[in-house]
Amino acid sequence: MKFIKLKVGKMKKHDDCVVYPGTRQWVTPTGIVDSILVQGDRLAMLVNPETGAAIADWKHSGTVSMLCSRLNQTPIQLTDQQLQAILNARYRSGDSIAGCNAVKIV
Repeated sequence: MKFIKLKVGKMKKHDDCVVYPGTRQWVTPTGIVDSILVQGDRLAMLVNPETGAAIADWKHSGTVSMLCSRLNQTPIQLTDQQLQAILNARYRSGDSIAGCNAVKIV
């Protein structure tokens, strides 16, 4: 996994964040969106890779459960630089193309 430094919203300091591989489902008022999960010591964030819109929680130690509870979600818009850094840090593997990591023995 790759780490990036992010400071979003009203965060006071940058946070070392992990960009998780794959996507997560994010239910929005307009429908379900595939999103990228970014998590650090103080930050948990779901990012829409197409628009740069995100929901974040940096007040509760970056726990995904607090983000999913919808009590502490803060909608933010990432800058183009922040979105590009997240997209560049996404893990890319042949597993996603092949569908599994099993080895076939002939």
